[in-house]
Amino acid sequence: MVKQWPHTGTITYLTAGTTNATNGIYTEGSLNSVVIEKCNIQPRGGLASYVIGGDGDRVKVNYVVYMPTFSQVNEIPDTGVNFQFLGKELLVLEFWDYQKGVRLKC
Repeated sequence: MVKQWPHTGTITYLTAGTTNATNGIYTEGSLNSVVIEKCNIQPRGGLASYVIGGDGDRVKVNYVVYMPTFSQVNEIPDTGVNFQFLGKELLVLEFWDYQKGVRLKC
C-alpha cells in the first residue's frame, strides 16, 4: 500500500566555510541534515512545472514539497540544498519560507 501522507524527508546542505582573519587558515563548512517527519510530497507535470534558472533557462520541477516550518529554516542557504526521500536525492530549485510552512520545488 502506498502511503499518501505524511511523508518523511531529509534536507541536506553545506554551511559556508570561513577564513581566520589572524592566520588566514580556511576552515571548510560542514554538512548539515534536517529530518522532516511530516511533509507532503506532490509530483508535478505539465507546462507549469518549470522554474527559470540563473541563466534564463527553464528547469523542470519534478516535485513540490510542503512542510511545516522548522527551527533551522533561517540557516538554509540559497544554493546547494538537497532533499532526500524514498531513496531519491533531489536538488532544491526554489525554497520558500512562509509564516507557518515551507515549500520546496525540486
